[in-house]
Amino acid sequence: MGGDVTVGQSLLRSITISEGDVGYGEIDPITKETVYSIPKYFTRDTGEEMSSDLFRNMTLLNDMAIRYQYLTEIEDQMRLVARVESKKEAIKTSYFGTTKYNKVTGAVEKTSDNSDNTQLLRDMIEAIVYGHKYVESENFDQLLGSVSGFGKRINKLIGIKLLPETFDDSQISMNKSITSLNNFFQLKTIGLNPLSALSNLFGGSFQSMINAGTYFTKAEFFKNEMIMASKFMDQDAKKRLAFLEYFLPLTENYNNEIAKQLSIGVTQQGVQDLLMSMMRNSDQFVQSVNFFTYIDNTILVDGKLENARQYLRKSDKYQGIYQLSAEDRSKLEAAFDNEVKKLVEEKGVMTLATVDENNNLVIPGLDRKSDSVLELRRTVQSITKDALGNLSEDDVRRINLNIVGKSFMIFKGWIPRLVDVRLGDMKYNSGKEAYEWGRTRMIMNVLSDGVLKSAGRLSNMLKANEKGVDYMREMFDKKKKKYQEETGKELKMTEAEFMDLVRSNIKNQATDLVFYLTLTSMFWMLKALAPEGDDDDDKVTQNRYKFMLRVLDKVRDEVAYFYNPLSLLDLTKSGIFPSVGLIHNFEKIFENFIAEMYYITKGDEKAAKKNQVIKYALKGFPITYEFDIPILLFFPDLAKDLGMRAQAEARPTGR
Repeated sequence: MGGDVTVGQSLLRSITISEGDVGYGEIDPITKETVYSIPKYFTRDTGEEMSSDLFRNMTLLNDMAIRYQYLTEIEDQMRLVARVESKKEAIKTSYFGTTKYNKVTGAVEKTSDNSDNTQLLRDMIEAIVYGHKYVESENFDQLLGSVSGFGKRINKLIGIKLLPETFDDSQISMNKSITSLNNFFQLKTIGLNPLSALSNLFGGSFQSMINAGTYFTKAEFFKNEMIMASKFMDQDAKKRLAFLEYFLPLTENYNNEIAKQLSIGVTQQGVQDLLMSMMRNSDQFVQSVNFFTYIDNTILVDGKLENARQYLRKSDKYQGIYQLSAEDRSKLEAAFDNEVKKLVEEKGVMTLATVDENNNLVIPGLDRKSDSVLELRRTVQSITKDALGNLSEDDVRRINLNIVGKSFMIFKGWIPRLVDVRLGDMKYNSGKEAYEWGRTRMIMNVLSDGVLKSAGRLSNMLKANEKGVDYMREMFDKKKKKYQEETGKELKMTEAEFMDLVRSNIKNQATDLVFYLTLTSMFWMLKALAPEGDDDDDKVTQNRYKFMLRVLDKVRDEVAYFYNPLSLLDLTKSGIFPSVGLIHNFEKIFENFIAEMYYITKGDEKAAKKNQVIKYALKGFPITYEFDIPILLFFPDLAKDLGMRAQAEARPTGR
């Protein structure tokens, strides 16, 4: 970081690899087999290149050294786990993934072939422990040719030293070239993009509020959002910041943030950080609100952190709540929030914690290295993923383990988790250490048992009256049996936990629909208020109106996406390699530039004016890609000359 790197050197670095480059696979020259070793960073001689950005480099070096130590400690254990997995029997499943049973004995059928599970585990180990980026390919990469002598020849041809001349052992990598193209495309599309940032901010906030109810209430989330929006203008501002540094709950590596603050001067990485700052800030805002709201409901019991609401629900008093009469149950539920408040006042970590003279957080009776601290961080990150769909460093999806899947998932990485929150079947979430059931899927399960009766049934379940409890008890018995049949495992969930989950899902689905209907109503209301007259009468008003409509459509899409049947088609509109659009854009720049030169030479000013080469040039690069917004809003005549038109609907590029 911070070395004297030329543009040409940066370009060649981004598309070439040398022997043993971290992440792209190291092949034994004799056996031609993959070499599995934990990556070691910052160990090569960089030649004459030196960096003056010492503090940033030291932070990164410390981070990688600690990571190397931890991975070294678990490497042998992971290999042993993989070996054990390969020797285990596997449960036979149907084409749809359900467990097969012996028709005669009724026992679960098993097979000695456990290759699928073993391969999946090995892929995860390869990606996380050994740092291989594309392990799903038959080979790690396809080498497209050597750059030996390429720099010298180009420099000699143009008469200046544009390209480095020290890349003799490097090969052009297909994977690395496509990755660099994808990264550039991502920077260009969402870098400093206010619409994407607003969509992420409001969409993440809406999803967090919709999902609230288990660990904190929707009102508590909204309260903390207002506190955050006012830049911590409350008496606990200093303590809240100390909590962030103590628990490190954000999904992004905190050391990277420290490195940015310690960095001096302008670097390539610094420019990328600046371009992504709007998206990152909106993301961190939502994550922080979730964290502070969770902390407000966290208590310390016998040296262990507990969520106050979950702690009360697990008590004997509330575990038997569904065994009571409807009247007694209603009274007990009415007193629940008051008991939570009392518990937080007595044992809440926000009350117990203090900040010392060095601005460090001190929580009496809590060991910072204890399991409960790690569990709290993991739970908060799971809540964040349910709202934003983002991934932490070590979250690996199989689709991202090959270059095709990785490319296809650009701008779509947030979708799988949010779909799972709605449509996933009953399963155990290790992050929250609790079972979950997609709320929309659960509602459809109820509707399938008689549509006409379902409205009253859902109301009874939500109220937890006698009819509602009886039906949920029946649901629990059916689901427990079905879970056993489909997975071959026992559903280790109490009746009370199941009923709490069902009622929470009903509330959250109702809130989801309210948000959807509200945003849709606002969108159509704004559409009905379209300014009268032609675009030429008042271009500024027209453009600003369309921009407002586009913003609302973008935010609405965050919720409507999961109810719109055309959303699935949007996934395929950009193709397998969305970044190929860059090539098309640069083709247009080149073609229009040649045409412009021809028209100017010919003296055809009218044709040259319609050519719009500048519009395509602006669309080809980060920062300039977003120039259409201020130009359309404040310089409509210039926008018309450049061939720019205000769009009333958001582009389906995801966040």
